[in-house]
Amino acid sequence: MAPSPLCAGCHQKTLMKESIPCSMCKCRYDFDCAGISKDFFNKKMTVAQKSTWQCPSCMCKMPKNDNTNTPISASRHLTDLSDGGNVTTMKITTPPNEDSVSFDDSNIVGDTQITQKTPVKISMQNLSELVMSRLKENNKTLVEELQNTIHTEINKAIAELRQDFDYKTRTLTQQNKERKQELDIVTTKLKYLETENTILKQQILELSSQNFKNANFQESNMRKVVLYGLADYTRESESDLYNRLIELFYDITNVDLSGYIEDIYRIGRKNTKNRPLVIELI
Repeated sequence: MAPSPLCAGCHQKTLMKESIPCSMCKCRYDFDCAGISKDFFNKKMTVAQKSTWQCPSCMCKMPKNDNTNTPISASRHLTDLSDGGNVTTMKITTPPNEDSVSFDDSNIVGDTQITQKTPVKISMQNLSELVMSRLKENNKTLVEELQNTIHTEINKAIAELRQDFDYKTRTLTQQNKERKQELDIVTTKLKYLETENTILKQQILELSSQNFKNANFQESNMRKVVLYGLADYTRESESDLYNRLIELFYDITNVDLSGYIEDIYRIGRKNTKNRPLVIELI
């Protein structure tokens, strides 16, 4: 990629499409230094005008043509002759570096007209330097204004970003505090539920153990029969009591309990008449 050319006026980088070359010195000038608007260059200048354009420096260096023989000057000369044929014209050349010229009163007579021509001595180099200086000052002013505008816009954008960042930071901080509080509440509830769960487990174990005991007790009681009013003999052995019990059940209920009785025993204090008899079946 070719490097960007430098403007011969402001010595700044410019684009090819935003500059114009001088047909004399071949130096490039941007539109600002050339005194041409971009719209004028693109829409109104012809190809011939673009190819023959001359920079201010080259224009100042070109020799000026004598305009004494132009139609306007000739017509003025003829008019002066026709209007004042008897008028004497005296041309007085002002010496250099003198602001006034004195004349002898004897030379100024009647219809004599005096014309004074002051030669204008302007250095082409000084004019070129003046033009370039003005262009540089103009470009410098434009650059400073552009820099100030860019600096202002950048500071404004930074301030907006900082304000937005501060706002979002405060919002996130507040949300973080709220989430932390909610997390603390949830943690407290979780600990409470864990404690309740432990208590409930213990209670379930106790109830299970109690139910197991009750079930065994109920099952054991279902196999027991308490017989009241059966005569209690002091010296009666357990085998005699067993045989007497078998005969009694067979005589009354016609049921033979032989082989179905696991244990028999009396409850209550001894020396008590006719203590209840517990019959535990198999």
